[in-house]
Amino acid sequence: MNKTNRLLIFLLIAQALIITGMRFGDDRRMTVQSVEIFDPFDPAKVTRIKISGAPPEKESDPPQNQVELAKDGATWGIATADNYPANKTKVEEFLTTLAKLRSRNTVLTKSTFHKKLEVAADKYQRSITITHDGKPLTFFVGSSPSFKTVHLRLDGHDDVYLVSDFSASDAADRAWGWVDRTYIQYPKTDVWSLRIENEKGTVALEKNPANGDWISASTADPLDTTLVNNLVSKASTINLETPIGKSLKPEYGFDKPLATVTLVTGTSTIAGTPPPSTETTTVQIGAKLEKENQYYVKSSRSDYVVTVAGWGIDPLVQKGPADLPKKEAAGEASPKSPAAAAKPSLKPTTRQAAPPRKPHSHP
Repeated sequence: MNKTNRLLIFLLIAQALIITGMRFGDDRRMTVQSVEIFDPFDPAKVTRIKISGAPPEKESDPPQNQVELAKDGATWGIATADNYPANKTKVEEFLTTLAKLRSRNTVLTKSTFHKKLEVAADKYQRSITITHDGKPLTFFVGSSPSFKTVHLRLDGHDDVYLVSDFSASDAADRAWGWVDRTYIQYPKTDVWSLRIENEKGTVALEKNPANGDWISASTADPLDTTLVNNLVSKASTINLETPIGKSLKPEYGFDKPLATVTLVTGTSTIAGTPPPSTETTTVQIGAKLEKENQYYVKSSRSDYVVTVAGWGIDPLVQKGPADLPKKEAAGEASPKSPAAAAKPSLKPTTRQAAPPRKPHSHP
């Protein structure tokens, strides 16, 4: 046997040993036949979904996010918020995605590296429990080696799969990811009156139908249009952070609200004229959650209490009638009455020449 043949035989033996190691070694990557992750799985048989976000690693970390959805007949809602209506399309798309999940790769077959891949029972990106056909099904969504590709492990099994067309972000771990976040929304052109009552006083604004300008009974001075437009915008469009429920608990602070906002809205059918009919909406702003920087909010048009981000509510709580007048810019003169404008200025606008000196006379 010549030297070349011996080298080829050596390489074949080495390759066989490598393949054997991949097939029988612990914690190996192994290619398997394409399998359905959830089999059998019928989205129509799912009645409950519980999703937990990554658990905090330190006490100082933010609390763990969680959301639970429940199906009532054909309607999905947030189970922890008196079934606040969920977006049915989002829920059905999520369940359809799960039904289609397949894998051709078993990344691991032992639990040694579960934590490293973030699919352990105490370390994960998402822990998801689905009630399917009356039985709970729990799985863990872990790290993502590439876009729309994640590690996934079924609870009670050591195998870790690599699945495509799915990510942790597809399983929102907060309620606002499953609902229509719009709590109040009126076009600003349909707002004709705005009243804000808070500890600073009462802001009363009305729109002039002829030109769309805002006027106020709170002040006769020219209005700060930027502030006024901001108040109208904040009052007419409110997006929720978390649906809370239908109960009006004392800790929500509605017995002594930080602000009460009253909107009169309607659609004008003829330019320059007020609408033929209007409706009134009252919004109460309750206690503030300082840590989350959110407020409890309740609209007269909704049965539900929600929380709203502080940046969207602060102006309605903090601004009063004293803030309405337009502030003078640096170096800008305040508007003058006609009488004041007619008076001559006491300060010369140009420097006057000194009178000529008389020549000295000499004896």
